[in-house]
Amino acid sequence: MKKYLTDGSGDLVKGWEAIHQLLGNRFTEIQTEFGQSMSTQAQAVVVVVVAVDVVVGAVVAAMLQVHFQHTRHRHL
Repeated sequence: MKKYLTDGSGDLVKGWEAIHQLLGNRFTEIQTEFGQSMSTQAQAVVVVVVAVDVVVGAVVAAMLQVHFQHTRHRHL
């Protein structure tokens, strides 16, 4: 706040403009941080979905292998 209110003259208009600039800059910073956070979260979701897909594929392949082995053994 001190950075924006450099003049201690008590001028209401200058103070209002400085506070408006401070809030505008802070709002932009928050938007940027939120956007970066959402991007990181979206990437994490993609990684989890891919990992789940790989695990499910491995489980299905293993179950099919067990089924084929069981079916082959039964017909011997």
